[in-house]
Amino acid sequence: MEAALSSADQRALHDMYVPCHHDLMLYCLGKFKDPELAKDAASETLQKLLEHPNPTAINNLRAWLLTVAKNVCLTTLNTRNRRSGILESVSMWLSKRQQPEVELEMDSADLHEQCRTLLDEREYQLWQYVYEGYHDEEIAKMMEMSPKTVANKKSMIKKRLKDHLRN
Repeated sequence: MEAALSSADQRALHDMYVPCHHDLMLYCLGKFKDPELAKDAASETLQKLLEHPNPTAINNLRAWLLTVAKNVCLTTLNTRNRRSGILESVSMWLSKRQQPEVELEMDSADLHEQCRTLLDEREYQLWQYVYEGYHDEEIAKMMEMSPKTVANKKSMIKKRLKDHLRN
């Protein structure tokens, strides 16, 4: 606000606003079901009244305040809905980016079946150990091979699976 209000103007605004405040708060509370958001909306509505060039020229102040409050509430709700939609789509995008493409398109049973048909028995066993979260050293001990051999076989299996599943 450009200039400070005179005490007479402040008193006039007070006399105009206070009788409508209760209805305004109830209206905003009905829109949000949250007392803090309702207070914010009512405060923003009062701010709009203070910024009005000639508040005494408003014929029906109660209707004007409720209309402004409705617009403030709708703007707030639309902003919140848009933000939640954006957050939801971002979280879905991130979760898809964290999973391999193959696992997004296939469930676990399909993946196991594809691996079972593509790999020989020993490779499939190695793949199962990797899938279950064993480290190269643990797999090497269980399959009686060196950790380097396990790493090499894992790379070959991974490449073969990627090529097959891509096609």
